Amino acid sequence: MPVARVLAAAAVVALAGCGPDAARPQVAGTVMYRGTPVGNKTLHLVFDAPVGESFSQPFPLGPDGTFTGEVPKPGAYKVMVTESLAEMENYAKNKGQKSPAGVVLPPKYRAADTSDVTVTINPGKNENLVIELKD
Repeated sequence: MPVARVLAAAAVVALAGCGPDAARPQVAGTVMYRGTPVGNKTLHLVFDAPVGESFSQPFPLGPDGTFTGEVPKPGAYKVMVTESLAEMENYAKNKGQKSPAGVVLPPKYRAADTSDVTVTINPGKNENLVIELKD
């Protein structure tokens, strides 16, 4: 049964990447602007790499500006913040009427290429990150 041996070997190779070294870095923290939590928006950590190799990992921000989750790999990430999906749906449902504004951020945080904040994510747990957005 050569096919069974090939499948067994493929399974061993696939599982070899599932050890502790292959774990995705964990992140948890708070986004702040002028000392105020940036809540009810979406944080995007954009892997700082050449075009075509970059990717974005979104995190919903709680009302208190907190986020938690994981990123695919350690490294430098540009910080981008957009409206939450709920806010965009509300905007569309109300025919362009915005809900009462929370924290209003500088437009530079709407795109990774204009953001001036970078966060470094290390292997393992990255807890209590404080991402401070600047004017």
